[in-house]
Amino acid sequence: LQLVRVSQGGTDWDMEESRKDRGGKLRGKEGAPADFLCPLGKYPMSDPVVASDGYSYERREIEGWLKQSLFSPVTDMPLPDSRLLPNHTLKALIQKF
Repeated sequence: LQLVRVSQGGTDWDMEESRKDRGGKLRGKEGAPADFLCPLGKYPMSDPVVASDGYSYERREIEGWLKQSLFSPVTDMPLPDSRLLPNHTLKALIQKF
């Protein structure tokens, strides 16, 4: 495995890469597309939610984050509120993968 910097929505974070697909897109350790990985846990999401910063997170990861901080883990800007909305579209795409 190799540590790589991943950009999504103008924000960078480090993740371990095990391989790239034929199109050169990054895949996580489990082979999932990088967009399926929680920015906090760096693993494929099973219960993705959208926070008020517009980014999707694994529910338990962002709930834990919000107990400690009211700032976005991706943008480091204050979150307008702590509401979390289910991301049904992303969940369906991950389940099809």
